Amino acid sequence: APGAVRGFYQFAIKMDYDGDTNFDVVDYTYVEGWQTVDIEAAECETFSTPFLPCPQFTGVITDMTGLTIDLSVSAPDTDFTPGQGTLALAPAKYRIEVMSGPLAGHRFDIASGGLESLTLEVDTNVATGSPVTGAPYSSLSTDTANLQAQLIGSQIMLVKYLTLGEMVPIGLLNATADPVTADRVLYNDGIAGWQTYWANVNGGSPRWSLLSQGTTDRGSDPVAPHQGFFIQTYSPGMKTISTHGMVRQSAFAQPISTSAPMLGLPYPMDMTPLQMGYLPAAFTGTRNPATSDQILNWTRDFALPGDKDGYTAYWLNKFGATNKWAHLPDVTSADQSNTPFIRAGRSYWYMAKSARLAHVVPLPWSLPSRTDNNVAP
Repeated sequence: APGAVRGFYQFAIKMDYDGDTNFDVVDYTYVEGWQTVDIEAAECETFSTPFLPCPQFTGVITDMTGLTIDLSVSAPDTDFTPGQGTLALAPAKYRIEVMSGPLAGHRFDIASGGLESLTLEVDTNVATGSPVTGAPYSSLSTDTANLQAQLIGSQIMLVKYLTLGEMVPIGLLNATADPVTADRVLYNDGIAGWQTYWANVNGGSPRWSLLSQGTTDRGSDPVAPHQGFFIQTYSPGMKTISTHGMVRQSAFAQPISTSAPMLGLPYPMDMTPLQMGYLPAAFTGTRNPATSDQILNWTRDFALPGDKDGYTAYWLNKFGATNKWAHLPDVTSADQSNTPFIRAGRSYWYMAKSARLAHVVPLPWSLPSRTDNNVAP
């Protein structure tokens, strides 16, 4: 299917304190969603998931010393020490997503936790230029100047990284003893280049193994929230990959490097370049596609008769009064800036001429209040 089939749901909690049949309090959960993506038999197609796992915690940062966040007001007596309840032990990996304030949309990995506190990882590589280094990379270096001033008072959400095994359960694909014949997951993270995981039958206990890295179980490897990848099958029968989770409620930082990582959408909806914040005025465009930023979709995802491996390309066409995203190869084509050709559930490539490591995708809708008596958001 060209994209993904998806749906959404939300639960309401209604309380009638005095038994007069009128609800005194009405509250609603965050919006949850699900999607299914079909991978054709013996094909290579792209995949990503736009959903968040259930957050471990949401609250406001009280104070910050160095890289340690004080949550004493939002999380009194809460122990964030790994293994004590809120955070699981390694290999589980966690991050905070900043939901408000100057750094809304940015993410920072968690190094450790303690009583009413979380400590961020030191990551000095993120803002050093292109290509981006460190994996999975955040959107800003955690030693950025004035980090404390920008984070204090911000609302954050603590979430666990989804793993490869959670995003693509090994039981859905065909495992063999040979990486040449096994179904695979491949991606370019823009950092270390192409990574290839293969479905290793492992004597009847299938596991994900990383090519050229032995047969160790790598199903617990964390997947960056903006990462997209290929699923390549060699076996007969269509494979249906289903995912579900919480719909993101805030902006989303999407680092863009010049090393062409595979990217996935942060929201469960097909989006336009303008919705993604790829504003023509802020990105590199010329009258020549070869010297302009480009967005690439994988042709095979569209499941059309006669489809084949390759790319459908859009380029930033800028000269004179012209300022638009256009479709290749027709350099005189209509403005595609408001066309939702970036598909949720799939992956795409942003081919940047200049790195924009702190690019933030704005929230594509207005958030209603979650608590509004008798009125659903």
